[in-house]
Amino acid sequence: MPAPRTQALLALALLVATPGPLRAQDADAQALAHRAQREEAAGNHREAAAGYAAAYAARASETDYAAEAARLFELTGDLPRAAELYAVVAPLIDEHPRAGLRLARALRRLQRSDEASAALVAYRDAYAGQDRAAVLGLVAREAEGLSLARAESAVPPGRRRVVPFTAEVNGPGYQSAPMPLAPGAVYYLTDAAGGRPGVWRAAPAGDTWGGAEPAAQFPSAPGGTLSVGTLSPTGDRFYLGLCAPNSRVGDPTAPCRLHVIDRAADGTWGRPVALPEYVNLPGFTATHPYAYREGDREVLLFASDRPGGRGGTDLYRTERELTSDANDFTFPVNLGDRVNGPANEIAPSFDASAGRLHFASDDGGGLGGYDIYAADALAGGDWSAPTNALAPLNSPADDYFYRALPDGSAAVMASNRPLPGDTSLAPGDDNLYAVLPPAPTTPVAVSVLDSVSGRGVAAVTLEVFDGDRLLTRATGDDGYFRLELPLDARLVLVATAPDYRPRRVRARTPAQPSRSFQLPPMQLRPAEFSLVEVQRIEAERSGTPAELVAAEVAPAAPDTTFRIQVAARRGFAPDELHYAPLARIGAVRTQHAAREGLHRVFVGDFPSAAAAAAQLARVGAAGWPGAFVVGFVGERYAGPVERPR
Repeated sequence: MPAPRTQALLALALLVATPGPLRAQDADAQALAHRAQREEAAGNHREAAAGYAAAYAARASETDYAAEAARLFELTGDLPRAAELYAVVAPLIDEHPRAGLRLARALRRLQRSDEASAALVAYRDAYAGQDRAAVLGLVAREAEGLSLARAESAVPPGRRRVVPFTAEVNGPGYQSAPMPLAPGAVYYLTDAAGGRPGVWRAAPAGDTWGGAEPAAQFPSAPGGTLSVGTLSPTGDRFYLGLCAPNSRVGDPTAPCRLHVIDRAADGTWGRPVALPEYVNLPGFTATHPYAYREGDREVLLFASDRPGGRGGTDLYRTERELTSDANDFTFPVNLGDRVNGPANEIAPSFDASAGRLHFASDDGGGLGGYDIYAADALAGGDWSAPTNALAPLNSPADDYFYRALPDGSAAVMASNRPLPGDTSLAPGDDNLYAVLPPAPTTPVAVSVLDSVSGRGVAAVTLEVFDGDRLLTRATGDDGYFRLELPLDARLVLVATAPDYRPRRVRARTPAQPSRSFQLPPMQLRPAEFSLVEVQRIEAERSGTPAELVAAEVAPAAPDTTFRIQVAARRGFAPDELHYAPLARIGAVRTQHAAREGLHRVFVGDFPSAAAAAAQLARVGAAGWPGAFVVGFVGERYAGPVERPR
């Protein structure tokens, strides 16, 4: 629920947007904008976003207010409002040169892929600035991210499990920057207590962590906001970022400086001491420290926007002798072009036992805002090309602060993805998650048979769900499957195949591993017509030869369109499960052919046969490999234009 100040500003926004005879709105807009500035300076970003939105509602000619509101709504995770306001300023490229790109990203993170793609194309075609070449590179990365998100949506996530910490930890406010230090314990930063981030401790709770309590052994941050901490390999030095007051936890854009706190022999901590100025370069941020041991050296990784970087915040490395009592670090060295790019790279961590670097980047080529990446250390101080961790670690939201547990059994991370049970697609506050190894599995044999002939069904797709979560999807040529499924799990299996009615069954896997466990056969009832039969009937009725040549068909009239025919049925129920994957490609609709007594089922509207044919592979992957392209003049069915695949 919005804070009272936010509610008041939103109410005022509605009031000033209401038409009326008074024209005091200009003065109201200026006052609202000044108030929004004060709220932002105080770190109240949600209230500032609502204030700028209210100012824009009062004076619609001031698009700067809309741009500021969009930026702050995006920062606070209110992506629907951000997209709405970016759409206002996106056409004004000269005044707001990056708004179109931000609009596309907000739409992509809301999983509105088609709208995001259209916004990206519009921005690419309209942008004519002197840095067009660089902008086209950013657009290309966003397009890669769209393609990756579409591909990931069509496959089940990896077998690693991402489980939220308990509600004791993931309460109101931000919970971020986890630090797995002592055996079993995870320390983290939260602003839930009093609004100022401090270090708290979580304890093991089943597969995850809970039992939040203040970590009294860590000092508070005097005069600033604590932003990410890391314990030295020897355990007697605590590195932390101290940022401007009211900064959001983990914000890489906040003005921050790296400090160290030494622990005395009696266990007491001293005062924070700033690292040398060649590390904390004046006028630039240095944040997100991570310390680890490398031989007799202590290495400190951190993020900074200092000059000489590749753009945004880059990752740097500095080091010192492990046994030294002084802060005599080497001059920071950029981790290089393979890790750093023109976007922001933040939240580094290094698993010394695996030789692997994890970090987060918002370069646009991932699944969301910030995605987690991994790169392996190579000889000579270089790195392998980073790889995206993909789902379930990454999501359309921000995912970062991946930290492996000391024993390597699991990892922890932070994300502002919606918690389970939250139906909103928009990101919220940061919460903590455990990254767990896959659950124990057992091989399970499943057969999908024709209910009439008793034979295996060809071109059948079998999906296995644990509740709403897709565990696996497999396609078979003969109807016989052998799947690795979790032990002692209540699952739902859905089988679909062209020219068959879909079947959905519930199943229980064995409690102990078995080499010969087999579920009862799934029987599919044949539909009334096959697609090949439908094409033959249509060809005979129209006099068109049944063997059609695939070719581009020039539209005969402005109202000529093309669709992909996926089925022909006696009846049509658009809410049936097997049509759901098609909705990602286009609208699913039907047309009744009274003469044949059937319903033709189509997906999409395309301007050309080639555009429709380009989607046939996606339609086939969604469980309809026999689909083919048909033409329409207005709403009159003009017959097939390409032979079935």
